[in-house]
Amino acid sequence: MVKNVIVLGGAYGGGRAARLLAQGLPKTHRVVIVDKNDHFNHLYLFPRYGVVPGHADKAFIPDLDFFNGPLFAQTGAVSGQSADDSFPVNAPIIVHATATKITHGFIEVDEDVTANNTTVCLADLAEGRAGASSHTDAMRKSLTVQPRSAKDVLARRRIPYDYLVYATGCEMPRALAMDGRTKEKGVNYLNVQCETIARAKNILVAGAGALGIQYATDIAELYNNPAYASIRPAGPSKNITIVHSRPRFLPIYKTAMHDAILKRMDDLGVNVVLDDRVEVPSEDILRKMEANSRRRYTHTVRTRKGKEIEADLVLVCTGQKPNSQLLRKFAPDSLDEWGFVRTEKTMRAHELPKVFAVGDVAEAGAVKAGHTAWNMGTIAADNIIALVKGADEKELQHYTPTPPMIKVTLGMQHGVAETLKAGVAETVVVESEDGLVEGHWEIIWRSRGADPTDPSR
Repeated sequence: MVKNVIVLGGAYGGGRAARLLAQGLPKTHRVVIVDKNDHFNHLYLFPRYGVVPGHADKAFIPDLDFFNGPLFAQTGAVSGQSADDSFPVNAPIIVHATATKITHGFIEVDEDVTANNTTVCLADLAEGRAGASSHTDAMRKSLTVQPRSAKDVLARRRIPYDYLVYATGCEMPRALAMDGRTKEKGVNYLNVQCETIARAKNILVAGAGALGIQYATDIAELYNNPAYASIRPAGPSKNITIVHSRPRFLPIYKTAMHDAILKRMDDLGVNVVLDDRVEVPSEDILRKMEANSRRRYTHTVRTRKGKEIEADLVLVCTGQKPNSQLLRKFAPDSLDEWGFVRTEKTMRAHELPKVFAVGDVAEAGAVKAGHTAWNMGTIAADNIIALVKGADEKELQHYTPTPPMIKVTLGMQHGVAETLKAGVAETVVVESEDGLVEGHWEIIWRSRGADPTDPSR
């Protein structure tokens, strides 16, 4: 029977690992992505599309073709064939469900694994052939633990694994903490946020990491710069204050990053408060601000140092926490004091030989970013493939963190980045003024195998 390599979370690091696993695993193993969302959520576009209306559907990318097409034709990724030589025996499978439990040898999800929530990713050569339906049904049936009795209803929710890639990321700060698992709910969340911001006059951004910086500068430019009058919703001009707990912006990066951000904030008229913290209002007050559509609900918000700020909307951009609850229950010693997964240089989780962790949830000595998650996913996938093929521990690859790098938008088209240039050992800070209002969303769609001609899909 084909063994499963489960990738728990199919975003940046998990998606990278899953694709490499699909390309490199022998026919004895298949990759299974388990992800609660029915579309890939491109989080980096969320703050822009939560401010600028009309683009929200571009942030949610269908995954039906994530593994199909040229991927297999070019690499021979799924080369094992079934008995009738018509279908790959180890085609990847995507399961849209929430994992509720991890134990040695299997995970458990919150609903039965059926045709309604799974996609068997057959290569183009197998799609449409006679018997495809019965083949995919058989693969779904073989995916879960077979019940020992009629009363063993949870068996249909248990997916066994030979190896597991834990790529669950972090909980989003409150400003982007949507509960929906579907594209419809996600699009609605961002559209409602656009409307809420449009109604507000005095906006307080609590927290000035990349997320808070983008919200503050995007809102300021959209509503206060006449050049963007044609694309902004009806609403008053904005008085924006951003409060940051550190003496400067993005302190782990070069001082030139802080200087560029501070100057841009000044150009846009954003009030900057550094080296202080917001005493975040209660959830009840935050909801009143967000829900009031006829008369603005203004509240006096205080900081730790006693500053008072009048606000009718507070965007809380702090409080990101690792999604490591499942491992805390299963193997608490695998987590550090903040809840991140302790990893070896091979990206294997601490004292869990069958579990690898990648992305924001992993503590690997790297900044939390999509590009570092991608690199971790590469190492984890390559090492799992090597182990499946019988490699010795000494043959496994090690992850080496790159220097801290980041790109931050500073309004509709401005941005600043700390990056590496070819042939230069040290990072450099580069400013730009040629960004796209809607971002480079089409590139991401194509990279995920999706056709961007109809972003409503």
